[in-house]
Amino acid sequence: MSETMDRESLPAGRTAAITAVVALVTGATGRVVPLPGLPSLDLAAGLAVPLALLFGVAGALAVAAGVVLGAAATFSLSWLTALDAAAYAALAYVGYRLWGVLPAVATGEDPTLRSREQWVEFAAVTLLAGVTGVAVLAWGTLVLWGGFFHAAVLRELAVVLLSTMVVGPAVIHPATARLDALADYRDRTPLARGTGAFRGCVVVPVAWILAGSVVSLVLGLAQLVGTQTFVRHGYGDLVVLFDPAVVGAGGRRILVVAGAATLALVAATYAPTDREPSTEQSTPTPRDA
Repeated sequence: MSETMDRESLPAGRTAAITAVVALVTGATGRVVPLPGLPSLDLAAGLAVPLALLFGVAGALAVAAGVVLGAAATFSLSWLTALDAAAYAALAYVGYRLWGVLPAVATGEDPTLRSREQWVEFAAVTLLAGVTGVAVLAWGTLVLWGGFFHAAVLRELAVVLLSTMVVGPAVIHPATARLDALADYRDRTPLARGTGAFRGCVVVPVAWILAGSVVSLVLGLAQLVGTQTFVRHGYGDLVVLFDPAVVGAGGRRILVVAGAATLALVAATYAPTDREPSTEQSTPTPRDA
């Protein structure tokens, strides 16, 4: 693989092929339970990060388009389809942008998963991308249907992480062995280590999913206990802090507003700039030898 291509300018035919594959997988399989007691496998979610690592932004967009086409093919288009597509696109794009920049685990090489170090980096990228994608999914669920933020996180995070760790290697390893040219991860605008953008892409999504889950769980439990219990124990003044009429069930109103602001911050963090890749930030790869 001596030649590289810019992942931002993949041929339309290849993008269409990726879209068709994701649509086929989504429409034909949905979710699969590998073993009783384990989280289900969502093959579309599992394809998001590896396809983005292989094909960049085109891969991320193709994943989202594939989810929509898969739902259309099975006559199941809904708002949930749009939400899934947005969440999987975020999952894919974040994974693509994080490869090669995470301290302590970045290998400085294109993703091939042929070494233990690359497996560690892939797991770290999957975790952070999964946190971001699931936060988007949980927030969207809250906006559209209400419910509890922490419940959506608990339901979806394990599915996304397990699916990616199972499907990812099965896609990346043979693809990198057979394709004549893959995009170099250094072709994309980097998130320079030590900058506010880098800290934002790591810290903000983790803080979002943790804080949102804690607020949802605490307010949900407080509302479950009921106002009379607090009044009876002399804490009546605290009732307004978790009154569903004020904050919504499980703090929905608070979390919707806070989530919108956080999502805007995350989007700004990843927004492309005209800055050229920093040679100081990239580690020499075997291609440079």
